[in-house]
Amino acid sequence: MNIYKSLICLCLLIRVNFGKESLNESTFIAQQIKKEISTTKENIEFLKDSLIGNVITRIIGGDVATAHQFPYQVALFVYANMQLYFCGGSLINNQWVLTAAHCVEGASYIIVALGSHNLAVTESDRRIYNTSKFIIHEEWDEDTLQNDIAVVGLPQPVPLSNNIATVRLAEKADSYENIIGICLGWGVTILGVSSNILRYVKLNIISNSACAAYSEYKSYIRDTHICTSGKGIVGSCNGDSGGPLIVDGKQIGIVSFGATNCQAELPSVFTRVPEFHPWIADALNISINDIFKMNQAVAGIQFGYTQTNTERVAFYPPTSDNYRMMNRLSKRS
Repeated sequence: MNIYKSLICLCLLIRVNFGKESLNESTFIAQQIKKEISTTKENIEFLKDSLIGNVITRIIGGDVATAHQFPYQVALFVYANMQLYFCGGSLINNQWVLTAAHCVEGASYIIVALGSHNLAVTESDRRIYNTSKFIIHEEWDEDTLQNDIAVVGLPQPVPLSNNIATVRLAEKADSYENIIGICLGWGVTILGVSSNILRYVKLNIISNSACAAYSEYKSYIRDTHICTSGKGIVGSCNGDSGGPLIVDGKQIGIVSFGATNCQAELPSVFTRVPEFHPWIADALNISINDIFKMNQAVAGIQFGYTQTNTERVAFYPPTSDNYRMMNRLSKRS
């Protein structure tokens, strides 16, 4: 079986189709993007056409998050190769977002939405930035799916608050086997089809050896990965590519790749963040020790999903409405 027929990097693809009708101005997020990007001819045409293109939808299972329960979750709208991609990310300090390399590869610019809960409505604390600053791991390889990590730089420091806060990075690379991870993501589309509200799902972390035992994954799993079980659940189809995997309030992973068919019960694979501390420090031009200092929560702020290291998964059954997720890799032969 060809790896690209069974595995995909998990971001939502929205095609750009030039020459279609004008942009539906009632789409809130499109209006927000329109305010933020420059009014070049290319960008105006992009706004008129891209958000009404063909949409590959997916349903996110799990539970609806309360408003700003995960204030470090970031929505990324990535314009690359005349296509618009939607990915997740996490705010790791007041000027940098952690995400997957495959999300931003080839990007012309990126719209970064912070403090979002419901993408379909106006939110007073939402902040939106336009940036072309990002750093991809120099050894990212879309063929081997190794080193799927990147950082996106904001044009200016963002004020932190109850609704926009940084996530703490896990200090060491524990195995986390049989521990619960929390994966985050928004609803079906950014165009109002089904929910645009942030959701989270509990995923059971498995050993890398168990993950590599699947023939589809055997040649791809490394110590720089972490896997969650796909049995009885939808896996990281519940999250947005580039988004965080959280254990005990700390980020241990970045959504990277998984099964093309969300019902296939194959594991979901994440970039193992602690293995990349040196790279993150180098990209941000700080020391490794400063990685953990920069992620101190704002004084007096309480947020997030509280869990213990001994919590075990209570699986959610897959819904009948789950759709296949798709991006560039799924089209390779």
